[in-house]
Amino acid sequence: MGLRQRKKERTRDQLAATACHLFTERGYEATTVEDIAAAVEVSPRTFFRYFPTKGDVAVEILRAVTLDIMQTFADRPRTEPLMTSLRVAAHAPVDAHEQNADQAAKVLRMLCTNPSLRGRQLEEQYRVRQELAAQIADRLGMDQARDIRPRLIADLVVAALASVAEFWGASDGDADLRHLTEVAFDLLGAGLCALAEPPVPADLAEHAPQRV
Repeated sequence: MGLRQRKKERTRDQLAATACHLFTERGYEATTVEDIAAAVEVSPRTFFRYFPTKGDVAVEILRAVTLDIMQTFADRPRTEPLMTSLRVAAHAPVDAHEQNADQAAKVLRMLCTNPSLRGRQLEEQYRVRQELAAQIADRLGMDQARDIRPRLIADLVVAALASVAEFWGASDGDADLRHLTEVAFDLLGAGLCALAEPPVPADLAEHAPQRV
């Protein structure tokens, strides 16, 4: 990565980190783009080069968390049991935010409870489900067009992580995030392992509804 690109990435990271701080300090609605830009000592025009709206910088905070999960899963050994890889990946943001749990919990609560951000959050979850399903299908050697299991596994994992995040955020970080994640994966474990086991009893594509 060249110097110019590193500077751009640094500015983007500074904007996201500053927005995170201001959102938790003042509230999402009370924080303006001008406030964020001024705190980083750039112009609002510069802010809009990186983020089209204030909502986009809020979603960037969530995207950084999901990126940790996706990258960790992608880096796990392909011979490792699927459930183990997913569990390790789920702990990646826990490890990253343990030293600053209070602010992380406030950000999660803001993302989960702010009506204007709810739709953006669901869009991000859908993107993660799609990407995770593709990675799982590749890992298991399954064809997503003929086998529902990669998508189903991804949907269950993302739903479990969303539930953990909402519960932890609502507790203001008082709940043990690591323990909550372990509980979620213990509950999911048996079902997900069964889903990942070949063979499929029948060609699921034969039972799919036909498009008109």
